[in-house]
Amino acid sequence: MKKSTGFTLVEFIIVLIMIGILCIIAAPIYKSRAVKNEALKVDAYEEARSQETPLEETLDDYF
Repeated sequence: MKKSTGFTLVEFIIVLIMIGILCIIAAPIYKSRAVKNEALKVDAYEEARSQETPLEETLDDYF
């Protein structure tokens, strides 16, 4: 009897289908997390820009 090594075409297609299903599930989750992360980054940047440093306060008082 001949020993079989490797994968059959059916097994390979099943694995591809499983990877496709995982990608279909993961893509929207990743996109929503990326949008939330970008919004948090913008908020943090705006908050950091709104705070005056002691140097800026001194320059404002001087001018």
